[in-house]
Amino acid sequence: MSTMNKQPNPVTSIVVGAGELWSPYRDLQELIDRTVVNASPENVAELEEALKIHKPDFVSLLSTKPRSQADRDELKKGATEGIYLRGMESKKILQGSIIQEAIIMSDIFDINEFQALDLLTVAEAEQECHPGWGRGLIAVYMFYEGRAAMVSSFVSLLQAVPGFTWSSRVPRKVIDVFQNFLGQVFQEEMVDRILGLLSKHKLKQLIELLDTNLALGDWRHRASVIKLIEKIREGLAQIVFSWAAQRGLTWKEALWVLEYLKNRLLLGDEFELEREDVLLITSVMYSLDHASSIGSLNRKFALDLKKYCTENNFANGYQCEEVLDLLKLSYFTSTYKLINETQITSAQNVPTFQSGDSALADIIEEEEFEFRKDMFHFLKLFLFSKRELFAEEEHVMRRLHLFFTDFITYLPLKVKDLKNRCEDTAKTIHLYNEQGLVQPPNLPQDYENFLDCMSLFYAQDELGLANDYFSNEVQFAYLNKLVRSATVDHPFMFIHNVKMLTGLAKGCSTGVFNLLKQNGHFLSLEHFFDSIMKYLGSFGSQVAFNGPSVYTSDTYQRVINDSMKFAVNPVEIVGICTYLDLIEVLCNNCTAVQHFFTTTKSQWLKVAVTAAKVRSIPREIRAQMLSAASAMIAKDSVGAETALNLWEMFYSTRLIDFGSGDLRDELEDRESRLESYSLTIGLLKLLDSLIEARFGVSEVSQLELNLSAQIDNGVLQPYVAFVRDAVLLKVGYRSYKLITERWELATLAMGIISKLLDYVPGLMLQMLSDSPLHRMCLGALVDCMRLKEMTVGWAPHVDKCSIQCLSLIQRVLRRQNTYLYRRELSAGRQGTVVVGLHQLIMKVLPDTSRPDYLLAVVKFIDLMYPNSHRKLALDILVMIIAGHGETDSHVYSAVTSEPTVAATLRQTLCDFLDETSSEPVVKKLVLELMRSSIVHPSPNVALYLLGADKKVDFQNPGVHNFPRTVLHAILDNAVSTPESFLTLLVFMRDSRLASCLLRYLRTNQYFVKILIKEFPSPQMEIQCVGHFLKCVALELNHTKQPGPLAHVLVGQERGKFQEILERIEMQLQALEIPNLEFFDPALVIKAMKQCEYHERELNTKIVRIDVFETLLRDEITKLEKSTVLRLRKSIHNEAKELISFARELNSARQREASKVLMFDGWKQCLEILLLNPAAMKLAGVDFVTSILRLILDKVRGTNGPSEYFLRLAAETTLTLCAVMGKLHPDVKGPTLNVILNHLCSWVPDEQHALVRTYLYGSIHYVVDMIRDLEGVTTSQLSFAQIIDYLCRDVSQTSDFGRLQAMYLMGEIIRWSHSRNLGGYEVSSIPSPTALINTPGKPSSGARVGFTTPSKPTVPGTPLSFRDTMSNTSGIFTKPGPILSTHKSLLDTSLSRRSVVGSPITPKTPLSSSRMKFSSTMHSFGDSPKTFNLSGVHSPYSSPLNRSRLDNKENQSESSDEDEEEPRRKSILDCTSQDIFDHGSGVRSGGRDESGKVTTSRKLTLTSSGYPKKTLEGLSSSSSSQSILINHFHSKGYLRGLVDALPLIDDPLLMQLFSDRPDATHMRALLLFEAKMSLFSRMAWAGAVPTLYLVDVNAILRLSDMSVFDINFLDEQEKGMISRDELNASMSGELRGLSIPTRKSRMETLFTSFLKFLIAMVTSAPKNVLIVDQIWHFITVHDYALATIISHNVIQQDEYRSSAFLFTSLMAKVAKKIPSNSFKIVRNKATVYTRIIAILKEQGIQNLSSENRIVLVHNAMFFLYNHAFNAEAIKDEEGKKAGRPCRVVLTRQFNIMSPKGNQDHEVPIGLILKLVKDSMHKIQVPNSIPSAKTMECHAAIVEMGLTIAYYHAEMFIRDSSLGNVGIRGEESDAKSFQQELGNIVEEYFAIDLALHKESVTGNYTETLLHRLRRLAHLPS
Repeated sequence: MSTMNKQPNPVTSIVVGAGELWSPYRDLQELIDRTVVNASPENVAELEEALKIHKPDFVSLLSTKPRSQADRDELKKGATEGIYLRGMESKKILQGSIIQEAIIMSDIFDINEFQALDLLTVAEAEQECHPGWGRGLIAVYMFYEGRAAMVSSFVSLLQAVPGFTWSSRVPRKVIDVFQNFLGQVFQEEMVDRILGLLSKHKLKQLIELLDTNLALGDWRHRASVIKLIEKIREGLAQIVFSWAAQRGLTWKEALWVLEYLKNRLLLGDEFELEREDVLLITSVMYSLDHASSIGSLNRKFALDLKKYCTENNFANGYQCEEVLDLLKLSYFTSTYKLINETQITSAQNVPTFQSGDSALADIIEEEEFEFRKDMFHFLKLFLFSKRELFAEEEHVMRRLHLFFTDFITYLPLKVKDLKNRCEDTAKTIHLYNEQGLVQPPNLPQDYENFLDCMSLFYAQDELGLANDYFSNEVQFAYLNKLVRSATVDHPFMFIHNVKMLTGLAKGCSTGVFNLLKQNGHFLSLEHFFDSIMKYLGSFGSQVAFNGPSVYTSDTYQRVINDSMKFAVNPVEIVGICTYLDLIEVLCNNCTAVQHFFTTTKSQWLKVAVTAAKVRSIPREIRAQMLSAASAMIAKDSVGAETALNLWEMFYSTRLIDFGSGDLRDELEDRESRLESYSLTIGLLKLLDSLIEARFGVSEVSQLELNLSAQIDNGVLQPYVAFVRDAVLLKVGYRSYKLITERWELATLAMGIISKLLDYVPGLMLQMLSDSPLHRMCLGALVDCMRLKEMTVGWAPHVDKCSIQCLSLIQRVLRRQNTYLYRRELSAGRQGTVVVGLHQLIMKVLPDTSRPDYLLAVVKFIDLMYPNSHRKLALDILVMIIAGHGETDSHVYSAVTSEPTVAATLRQTLCDFLDETSSEPVVKKLVLELMRSSIVHPSPNVALYLLGADKKVDFQNPGVHNFPRTVLHAILDNAVSTPESFLTLLVFMRDSRLASCLLRYLRTNQYFVKILIKEFPSPQMEIQCVGHFLKCVALELNHTKQPGPLAHVLVGQERGKFQEILERIEMQLQALEIPNLEFFDPALVIKAMKQCEYHERELNTKIVRIDVFETLLRDEITKLEKSTVLRLRKSIHNEAKELISFARELNSARQREASKVLMFDGWKQCLEILLLNPAAMKLAGVDFVTSILRLILDKVRGTNGPSEYFLRLAAETTLTLCAVMGKLHPDVKGPTLNVILNHLCSWVPDEQHALVRTYLYGSIHYVVDMIRDLEGVTTSQLSFAQIIDYLCRDVSQTSDFGRLQAMYLMGEIIRWSHSRNLGGYEVSSIPSPTALINTPGKPSSGARVGFTTPSKPTVPGTPLSFRDTMSNTSGIFTKPGPILSTHKSLLDTSLSRRSVVGSPITPKTPLSSSRMKFSSTMHSFGDSPKTFNLSGVHSPYSSPLNRSRLDNKENQSESSDEDEEEPRRKSILDCTSQDIFDHGSGVRSGGRDESGKVTTSRKLTLTSSGYPKKTLEGLSSSSSSQSILINHFHSKGYLRGLVDALPLIDDPLLMQLFSDRPDATHMRALLLFEAKMSLFSRMAWAGAVPTLYLVDVNAILRLSDMSVFDINFLDEQEKGMISRDELNASMSGELRGLSIPTRKSRMETLFTSFLKFLIAMVTSAPKNVLIVDQIWHFITVHDYALATIISHNVIQQDEYRSSAFLFTSLMAKVAKKIPSNSFKIVRNKATVYTRIIAILKEQGIQNLSSENRIVLVHNAMFFLYNHAFNAEAIKDEEGKKAGRPCRVVLTRQFNIMSPKGNQDHEVPIGLILKLVKDSMHKIQVPNSIPSAKTMECHAAIVEMGLTIAYYHAEMFIRDSSLGNVGIRGEESDAKSFQQELGNIVEEYFAIDLALHKESVTGNYTETLLHRLRRLAHLPS
């Protein structure tokens, strides 16, 4: 449309685009329905206003503004000149097409042209909601939908008002509004107007008109329009009916109705009654009732009606005289009923009028009623034979029931007269038949038709109306008499009486069954079956029905071959079939009747089955016998033994027996030729009942599924082959007289196949391969779909067939995974190719070139189909997509290839979620479909349904043409749909949708609106709250600054967090099993566990009630055999109690799991909020402490909380304590006192080690915040109990608890030592350079520690916290922020057992989603390598993508930390770091101002290396550290850990290095590393803990371990199993972990114990025993240790923490080893030569990498200490006096020794070469990467020059004395000096200015001058 000049006035008053013929009526209907359904007066004001507005619409019902030529001309101008429309500011030029469509619609519906334009405009805007329809088709639909809404509103108003017939539950206020409004609009002419509208709205004419104008679209549009037209017609009739039933019609209104019926009911070939006609007829009958009742007698109405019915007949134009007879009969019954009621009230002395009064004089006349036509025959043919005409309206059913009962009760003589005439007619017919004459026509059959009408009417009785016929009350005496007279009536009435009883059996099967059980009449069951048995047994005594000889006898063979023996006339056939039909109806409506036949009278069942094979018996009887036999079998509660007996009976009849004339031959020979298949249908029904009785119907694959076994030894196989091959596969190729039989055969056959899937493996094989059976089942589904699209309406038989097809596909898909898995395991799986039904259903059919199978499934999801179809089809689509990403893409391609199908699917799924009437199961399937598909790669179905398949950019519907998608439906209905937030959470975790989706939600403030308006709301389930909170946590995590959401959560005084926490109940509600007398409780519990299955959504176990009932039923059958009859009822009652208990258990488990989910979501949301610094500041310390105290109060105030809640509470407590540590300046002392006391009192009461671990960490944080120690008091006993629990947890808990406890104890020791709170005077942790410092030179930056003295305690005074700390402070470690670690705690994933009855245990660290074993080097540089937690999930880390959690903002938070203070870590940080950080080196005691690692020593040890105090004296120290370590040692915990090293840990570690380690072996590695970490912390704590370790022989126990002899450090990993294969082979606990290679595992192993050995030798440097044990370890594992620094390791020049640690250890022990130990090294020459090889490789390659320089530095230091070993020098002095050092060099100046020398020999030239290279590096400082490397080069120069000087001096001196060099052949001293001098001069040429500035520079220069003088000495 283009804009023109402005027009002052619009051309019409109609607002184009407002939809005045559609939208207002829909809104009114929704308002009225909401008010009536909710029965709430809240909307009264709004309702009154709406009714006031729409009053003209009700008065002029369905009237519209008429067509106008002027308006049409103005509309046509819109295409050229433009028109000014109401609500628009300027002229608009309209499209020619829309003008033409508006004119056509105006002509079709006789409405104004601008109203048509309005409809088209609205329709164009609503095209998205009606995919595949154009705007014209949508406008047609909207026109009829608006009219239908208007009529429905009128009906709702009338039905909500109480009256004569029914009352109302609507509030009185609303009723008054409705009554006042109806009094104004429902005038006398309203009925006439409605009847006129009914005459205009004739379905056939309207459809023809629409077809003529091409106003009908596809089958969906056509069916929708037809449905709306029928709804309008029915609604108009409902208005008259409701008014008549509640208020009564006047005679004028009734006359209008009668005249309408006169003109409407014209007899002809196409005559038929419609629902509107029945409603109008019953309206007159209700009006007559009201006019003939005592309270509202209307004399004129009754007389006028009587006169009208009498005077009108066929002659004067009333063709349907039967209706007049019906009304006249109603008049007579009402008259006699009035007489009866008048007599009763008179007898009760109730004042009323007498029969002689003038009011009754005219209407009460003794006049006999006579039928002009056979009225009951008419009713039978045109009314009662069509269920849809009367059965769907309750009050129509009740009025027709009243018609029958009043006729029988108040006109008994007329009933008797009809019966007598019927008997006369029967006698006449019998006489004519005996004489062989043709019976005369038009014999009266009124009574027979009357009974048939009763049969047809009560066959649709769902209200229990038939109970009146079996009541013993006086008013029902005639009804009871009529029923009982059927047992004594003339045999000619047998058929009709049985039909009547068959109809009554629908509503009162018990009464009919009790009647038939009575003996003595010919309708009894005993009489019928005895007659059948005698009839069959009259051919010989050998024909017995209780033995197997019936088929082998000669008599039987004669019977089946002699047709004359079984001559039965047609009347007898009908009679037998009718009685069998009665039995079938009885059994189908009453389980007691089924049990009667199955258990008590099973021989009758055998009679029916046996007679079916006798071919001489008429086929109709045999078919009906099989159908009756199928109904006789009890299907739900039959015992196993009874079911087996039934199957034995069935097998004995051999209905399918090749070569003996079985039913298969009869199907092929007779039924196919007759095109009638009743016998086959009966057999299929019997098979179906037997299968269901024996196996039941299970939706879950049975456990006894076997791929090879045949059920019943193959006896069942012929029947399966018959059903499959003879019936199902040929059903589409046979001819049928009744097409319904085709669909019935297919339905029954597929039902049998579906139920046998678990028991006949071949069926699953055929369904999962491209077999005829597979093609037949899917083809039948496509046929049903095509039939629906080609025809309007829905046939019930096709409906059932399509349901069975979908059900079969669903069951196959549910079982295919189990079947394929078992088939893969079986040996004989070769042959047929099996690919899965989810792939076969994607097949493209050659005749259509489309995937019709899949499209048929998708189309059945349409709203046009019944809910059962939609549910099955949706479930199938979910199973096709779930877990099959490739199939998901194919489904997406197939669906989007047809835009109409795709758009319909999306709109339908949105409607499912939007409609409140949708079943919860359907909504759950829609959300499951979205969750299953969104995890697959693009493109997928979920992305299309979200509108994100092309571009991810979420908008509100209509913005930039963005459609309304499933996302909008989920957001709109999330509060009322439990799994909506779970689905939304999955979307938010998807990397493709996360950012856009969160931005869209943030823009709309979605979470804020829900929190404020509806949270926490009783409408939201607990499970829904948990998922919602997880979504909120993700939103908070992606928000940099706290916004409105954070403000709402925290709140000013009381935020949402406190409200939610108060809703969580931690109390575990225990259930007690009922007191049992007959059942064993232990066996019951065991049986319930067998019936459990895992509920994925709630992660809990649920008992399957149906399976449990089956087990109980079988057990009851066994008990009944050995139990007296009087106790059987008690057994059944006890079983019912057990079933109720199982249901309660399920409810309790679901409730507990939902609470767990809610608490978990709350915890995540809280952590994410507090981990944001800005949000933490917003929350403040008061918020944190209030939450913390609330949690502690809930724990202490709950009796018996569940383990999992305690675990979550402990984790949350740890988080809050850590955050409180960040805010500690604002925390008040009393608050800390309360929190600390709560935590300390919680620990002794806690039985779970993991919870205690979290509590330890929380206590550490609280203690660290206490600054004013005088102001806080606590209990010393509490700390002592904590120590005891901690020591026990180290050695007595599970693997995970031991890991936590070990590292926690190490943290306690380190924290206590770092604060100098211990009682030991020990050495602190040195820096890495201090490990290898030269003798006599203290390390730079060393500082002296101090000891805090203990404050004496005065007896009788309370202990202050300072006093307690002086005794127990060693149990606390210094806490720190957990902000970086707890970012990974979002969406805690725990492996839980059932939440009821059994505790929920968390995963161990081994079961976290991913662990990365990394080893890092010692911190030799300013920026040491630290363990990167961002690549490791904590034990309770989130499965979310870490890249989204640890964003750039979070990663940069730690860069601004104060470098003067060491980085503090939380307990989880320390635990995670210590467990997995294999190469972080030894932790230092502190940092100096430059951030470098420094050393803090206390040199208080004696010269012998032992402490000043004795071990016993120190053990009795009262310090906190001695309490902890002494307790740990004295109780034997330490020795137990050490002794377990060779006995327990070593075998497991040996298995760790196999090709396929399991969870146990991986735990062993982690436990070993934890032990070494704990021992290292103890060793660093001081000399006494070190001596404790020596006392328990820790190093010797390590020497006894064989795992160190396994070496993979030097291999190239060739020919080994790949990591992927290894991960695939891991157990469930470890699957998904990043398992390192065996080389990495060994690297971890060596690194952990080398740290421990270094700690031992450093803590007690002069303890000879420790050095000897370490040297013993080295000699025992010499070869394995040598490979740590093997040639490959040196050549690769890569970082190896084990190599650095080992060379450092060798350097430290080299100077302390006695001289005899050196001989071991020299002779064995393994470790020694590898160290020397490091120097030689560096001399050749001269690498400058940091790794190589550190290794060379350590090797040089080892050589230095080796040379200056004091004890070795003393031994050598006896031989060569005066030598300052041991000779370790040879005289050669060549860096490589000459041929023939050993590898352990070191030429002096090599040392000088290394010195020269380092001096060159020092000369060019830019070539050195770090200051630490510079120090290493300086140390190499110093140590190398020192060794070279002393060896050169010894060589020259020995040569001058004529001695031979100890290390090589003699050489000329002069030449040696000359070459040495040349080298020294080269050294002086190097500029060492930079080096001279250092402290050691002068020493280097001095050595050089000494070497120069030594080189120029005279020889």
